[in-house]
Amino acid sequence: MRRGLAAIALLALLTGVAALAQPADPRVSPLTPRSWALGNWPNLVKALQPGAPPQARSMAGSTGQSLAMAGREDLVVYDYPAIMARKVCKPLLRDGKPVDPVPYIVEAARHAGITMIGEGHAEPLTRDFIGKVAVALRGQGYAGYAAETFNVGIGGKSPAMPLASDGTYSNEPIYGRLIRRLRSLDYRLAPYEADFGIIDRKGNVGQQRRVMQAANLLAQMKRETSKLLVHAGEGNHSELVRANGLRSMGAIFAETSGIDPLTIDTISQEAPGEVPVVCDPAAFEGMPHSFDIRIGMPKLVFERGRPRWRLEAGDHFAAIPASLRRPDEIAVYEARPAGERGDSTPMDRLLLRPGETLPLLLPPGRYDLSVWTEKDGWSPIVPLSVAAD
Repeated sequence: MRRGLAAIALLALLTGVAALAQPADPRVSPLTPRSWALGNWPNLVKALQPGAPPQARSMAGSTGQSLAMAGREDLVVYDYPAIMARKVCKPLLRDGKPVDPVPYIVEAARHAGITMIGEGHAEPLTRDFIGKVAVALRGQGYAGYAAETFNVGIGGKSPAMPLASDGTYSNEPIYGRLIRRLRSLDYRLAPYEADFGIIDRKGNVGQQRRVMQAANLLAQMKRETSKLLVHAGEGNHSELVRANGLRSMGAIFAETSGIDPLTIDTISQEAPGEVPVVCDPAAFEGMPHSFDIRIGMPKLVFERGRPRWRLEAGDHFAAIPASLRRPDEIAVYEARPAGERGDSTPMDRLLLRPGETLPLLLPPGRYDLSVWTEKDGWSPIVPLSVAAD
């Protein structure tokens, strides 16, 4: 199982998070950008400098993931390796109209004891989609939720709010909102990551990790009296068995457990419009089996530098108060529900470079807003209200 805040074998432990201490004002975030950016703060700063090559902001690397965690999907360079190069998929049609993806998944999941769905680590939109699937499956016998990012203890006596100590990718605001939704629905949250402390570093680390993950998921299923929804990352839950014999976690789970999981991909295909679509299965006939369902996700469209899908989902633009603006240096802003403890995952986080004036994106409500700079650390709290239309 996961120890500390290890995300994957190739990512370092998050500096300072394992020993979070409440600051003088418990509403002020004790985190530094180094901790929330997967230990990648130095590289992130370099990637944001004028003249930095686009490859420095690759979504396939930890810097791209850090940018997404900082609310800057607009700066992420979408350059998946060739084997995962996105193509616009042909939507599955019924009565001449694209099928609604969530009901389609629900219908398929009724016949499965375990459903696995994956995210893009640099793509909060995929997390929002997974949240919609989780809501729809809750009434279909699904009450267990296992995620690749979760740390040991996630299922214990945790508060309703998501915490920085819950995991790694879950410290991104949209993932945090997903956890809030899961807890409101009484999902039982569980980790399934491998224990990197017992992995043989001289062997195939990735394959050992996947074997352990599959074993941990089977153990979770045996503890559950309900169906299990699994939130994986970057296609790790694929059922593909490669020509060289290497298998992804989904394939290992199926082979070792004798249980056929329903597997859903959200990262390899692109939707032709601005909403997710079910990709027509007929287009993948004759190809090696990887996933049962492929969802085409829309290409991001930005408004004032922020993803437009969040506006359509109910968020509102919120200007940063003049007293908190730090126009001459890199600054990180975090907004939490008013009165919430400072080690919770914020509802929005935004990194601004010198001279930038992008807005926050938040649902209507009252928030505690603070700003971080390398020179001054975290500021005092400033209240922020976001009005409904």
